[in-house]
Amino acid sequence: MAGETRQLDPGGKATGERRSSTGELIFLAVLLAYGLALAVTLGELSPGARLFPLIVLCGLGALWAIKLAATLAPAALRRVLDPQGMLPRAPAARATGQSAGPPAWAVWAWVGGTMMLMLAVGFLAGAVLAVAVYLRAVAGTSWRAAIVAAALTGLFVYLVFGRVMRIDLAAGLPLFG
Repeated sequence: MAGETRQLDPGGKATGERRSSTGELIFLAVLLAYGLALAVTLGELSPGARLFPLIVLCGLGALWAIKLAATLAPAALRRVLDPQGMLPRAPAARATGQSAGPPAWAVWAWVGGTMMLMLAVGFLAGAVLAVAVYLRAVAGTSWRAAIVAAALTGLFVYLVFGRVMRIDLAAGLPLFG
């Protein structure tokens, strides 16, 4: 990740630990601001409408705490989560400074594209299409597996949000009439 520096041992080799980068700290600040805005908004909602935002807020709080601990003290977090050293270590590519995952711009492009898709065709259809396209294009699954996973995602979203929680799912823009 750009802006991060590696800890070096006396021989000049990377130890696998890294200091926090500016980008990670900015992400934490944005996440905290979003969480605070959501918390303020909760006070304006009726008791029945608070459930889903409260669930999202709890998830954001957990993500923020874990990301903060991983950013500021990765070795200490690993000792707490894995005291016996049973979890697999990071791939060797990370020790050399290479990223094991997709670049950040690609992740943000998928998030932005999914949001635009949901705005255009609606939340339910957008979620189904985004899962199908992602599984086929990025994960390389077969069309059959991608369609089954997308259909199950659509069923889950409809049943949980549309029926159980009675949340009106966004219908999308009236593009065709």
